Amino acid sequence: ITADAIRDYQGTYEEYVHFCGDDHLDVDTVVLKARTEKKVEKTERRKKGPKAAGGKDGAEVREGLERKLEEITGHIEEIESRVTTIDLRFADPKFYEHTGRDEVRDLEAERARLQSEVESLMEEWR
Repeated sequence: ITADAIRDYQGTYEEYVHFCGDDHLDVDTVVLKARTEKKVEKTERRKKGPKAAGGKDGAEVREGLERKLEEITGHIEEIESRVTTIDLRFADPKFYEHTGRDEVRDLEAERARLQSEVESLMEEWR
């Protein structure tokens, strides 16, 4: 089931994913793909119109947007990696035995700040 239609496919889900080229049940992948397509469509519309503000043509604007998207995506990946590292530390059974309250609080605060930053970057990415 997609936003546009219902597709009946005779076969396994793996065969369907191979046939379609994407996994509709992987939310992150679907959202990322939809957002990327939306950005590309906007860029293409601007490209077909008159020159963008500042004298840049559509191709330059598109390249700038793609570069910005890559930067944001890379930064999100770095932050999520750090969050995963913090989560793994929290999951260690001996972590709380060998770690002081202040360090635990600092890590909790860092994790919350990083999560907030990811949310902000995701908004910018849209």
